[in-house]
Amino acid sequence: MHGLSFREYVNFNKNKEYSLYALEDILADHRQMAEALCGEITVRKLFRDYQQIGYYPFFLESSGTYLFRLREVINHILEVDLPLVNRIEARQISKLKKLLYLLATSVPFSPNISKLAEATDISRPRLYEYLENLQDARLLNLLRSQGRGYEVLTRPDKIYLENSNLMYAISENINTGTLRELFFVNQLRNASALHPGLVENSVELSAKGDFIVKSEYTFEVGGKGKGFNQISGVEKSFVVADDIETGFQNKIPLWLFGFLY
Repeated sequence: MHGLSFREYVNFNKNKEYSLYALEDILADHRQMAEALCGEITVRKLFRDYQQIGYYPFFLESSGTYLFRLREVINHILEVDLPLVNRIEARQISKLKKLLYLLATSVPFSPNISKLAEATDISRPRLYEYLENLQDARLLNLLRSQGRGYEVLTRPDKIYLENSNLMYAISENINTGTLRELFFVNQLRNASALHPGLVENSVELSAKGDFIVKSEYTFEVGGKGKGFNQISGVEKSFVVADDIETGFQNKIPLWLFGFLY
């Protein structure tokens, strides 16, 4: 199962049931949606808290021990679950931990498989297999470029941790650009079961901009100063901006995509 959306985290914190939105509704009416929500909640603080300690429900028990608990979960997946389900030998576990750490501490990772295999002492065929295993365990999200299709055991074009809390649990150096893209991919993928036409592999890497969704909508993800230069002339294109509460025209606040599920 996937973790909580930003919307669900807000629901728990405010003891109120906020509605989820369809992707097309966000694209068309994001300003009105954001203004209404910002009138009721402190969006930016809640969003920062969610990115660090809000994806898994045990934040309800104690926020102070959250990251420690999450590290225990990661270790259990690597040391118990993956070996049991995928018949991975015990001597490979330390290599998997190193692989996960390398991925967590990289800028949005466009993998050089040969170098990654050398750094972890894992063969290329086995590395492809382990990446898929880690995605199945919901520790990674593997993305491919538009038009490549999805083939198991082939090189992904970008690798992200599955959610932002994992980054805070594994790494002390948080790359803001990675964090933004990772959140966008995570929320879109997790929302796929609830929205017609939005499937898990609807999110692909785009030749112009960062992502293309449903082979139709192009998104460039960045900070509040992000402009439209990189998607100039692209139809149905949008800037997804962090550190803003409300957007305008085709500039949409990043946090609002957390209301997809």
